[in-house]
Amino acid sequence: MFEVIVVRNLAEALRVKGSSVFELVHHTFYERDFIFFARLTAHLSKITGCDEKDAMEFGKLSELLYLSSLLHFSLTEVTENTEQLRAEKQMPVLLGDLLYGRFITALTESGKTAYLPIYLAYLKHFNVDGVDALEGRMSYTMDDAAALLTEKTAEVMALFTECAVEKVLAEANVYLRDHWEGLRGEKISSFAALEVLLQKEFSQGAMVC
Repeated sequence: MFEVIVVRNLAEALRVKGSSVFELVHHTFYERDFIFFARLTAHLSKITGCDEKDAMEFGKLSELLYLSSLLHFSLTEVTENTEQLRAEKQMPVLLGDLLYGRFITALTESGKTAYLPIYLAYLKHFNVDGVDALEGRMSYTMDDAAALLTEKTAEVMALFTECAVEKVLAEANVYLRDHWEGLRGEKISSFAALEVLLQKEFSQGAMVC
């Protein structure tokens, strides 16, 4: 039920005035993109004793930040015409920024702005490494981004619950190692597909569309 609530809340953030992120960008999403951080925070709540409501809020925050990064990272290097430029460069950037704005809104509404510097540390590394990768100076993937965001998620939950950061971080890294690759799942290209994911994974009829 924990993950269902996180994903249902996340689905609202993917709406864009009668349309959705799914319809506005040419990007392939997978099940993992919507549930990994929800599952991670559910797991860490058991380690830290974090209240379920707060843990779900941390799950939504990390999911929004991850999806924002995913859209920014999906840019193509070469576009052949104006339509392709709009679909493959401008729109992912704009929607990535939109989701980042909704991350900030969720952070503020949940009263967790004290943890913004930790999330910004993730963004700083993501932006620097992402640019270096695009310019061919290093190899960088969303797997690397997910690993870093996993660490930052563990850090904020540890500080929130006054647990030892090292202990929670170690647990988060083990969880990442054991679950990230195997959780990729099916493609998600619409709200209907997201609903199928909820029904399949959690046996819930929670409508998101």
